[in-house]
Amino acid sequence: MMMAFNITPITGREMVQKNFIKLPDRALSYSDRHVSLNERFSVIERGYYLDSTSKEVPAPIVVRPQPISDILSKDEFTAKIKAETEKRRADASRKSERSQVSTPESASTSSSTESVSP
Repeated sequence: MMMAFNITPITGREMVQKNFIKLPDRALSYSDRHVSLNERFSVIERGYYLDSTSKEVPAPIVVRPQPISDILSKDEFTAKIKAETEKRRADASRKSERSQVSTPESASTSSSTESVSP
């Protein structure tokens, strides 16, 4: 929520306010951002008060993407998912075959040593 601030003088603090005459003109620098407690207290110490008013901000426009089910029929969508799943399984089986190709060499050397011994 966006906030706009007005700087209003505190009654009875005129002696301090005369040293900070231009402070009410700086109210715009406090608007539309988070104002820390130190900033608020420094304004109060100078004899002024930060008065906040909320600005009406229009709600953001949200664009909803069109769901896949609206683009593809249910059968097409299911077929697409099945094809992707099969592709992943095939890739996984290829990877496991590659890893098994490197392990039989070590197994063949151990079997050759067994056949040599009497």
